[in-house]
Amino acid sequence: MQSDTEIEEQAADWVVRSQAEDFDAHAALADWLRRGADHRSAFERAREAWALLDEGAFAAPSREDDLDERAPYWRLHPGVVAAAAIATCLAILIYPAVSLRMTADYRTAGETEAVRLADGSEVLLDHRTAIKVAYSGSERRLVLLRGQAHFAPTAVGPNEARPFLVQVGDTSVQALGTRFNVNTLGGMTDITAIEHQIAIKVDSAKGTPRILNPGEAVRVRDGTLEEHGSSSALASAWQQSRIIVDRLTLEQAAELLARYSYQPVTLMPGAGGGRQVSAVFDARRSEQAVDAVAAEYGLRVRTLPIAGTIIF
Repeated sequence: MQSDTEIEEQAADWVVRSQAEDFDAHAALADWLRRGADHRSAFERAREAWALLDEGAFAAPSREDDLDERAPYWRLHPGVVAAAAIATCLAILIYPAVSLRMTADYRTAGETEAVRLADGSEVLLDHRTAIKVAYSGSERRLVLLRGQAHFAPTAVGPNEARPFLVQVGDTSVQALGTRFNVNTLGGMTDITAIEHQIAIKVDSAKGTPRILNPGEAVRVRDGTLEEHGSSSALASAWQQSRIIVDRLTLEQAAELLARYSYQPVTLMPGAGGGRQVSAVFDARRSEQAVDAVAAEYGLRVRTLPIAGTIIF
């Protein structure tokens, strides 16, 4: 059974494809719509959102004192929020989602999922996470395409000689024991050893791999390893439905909250202003967390079809 998020993504994909002059998949679209009322409703919402690109979604402020020349363009001209938000959503959510469906072997939407691989290794996928399995005769390599996962590989021994590695961009993590956590967010990757050691190697960096002991963590950013004051408990907090926002920019915080939301969360360009956020939220109440963050920094929140929650 498909989740609501998957249906919404497919509906958006159909709407985008159907705008092409040479669209010739009418029969396939009709079959998709006949799968249920939820499919038809999602498609109508997607069409309405597409129409907003021409119409705008909000009226401009009617009072002169609502206008502040120092405010971001989004605040001075809220009528452009709908079009910009939907375009941004299509760029950062819908199109990548279509690509993930083609490349990922396992992916989640609004739930966690435990995966047991052919060699007995186990992976717990966080919300909106995707991995690709690239096992070969010489190694057991997984590629973390998006999100966060807890890895518990079977140990190298008499019955399994191949090393277990997780690849994130140009960074590889090799298990020297069992259990570690990898979280990729906003152009950076946090890696935490939970049990035994792990070895971390950045392809672009020279030198020997960095060895982490249990409870130690590093952050990889722009090809550089940075010390990260995390811990096994913090790295595993998501498994207890806790969202730890630890010195993240507003852009990164919005991306993290979107991971646990039933709909997209987008921070409009320039709205973050380089500000940082530190807080703890309940992953089961991510919408309240979005409202709290926006209120704390004097931002506004709107909800649109497809585009979801917009912070501006």
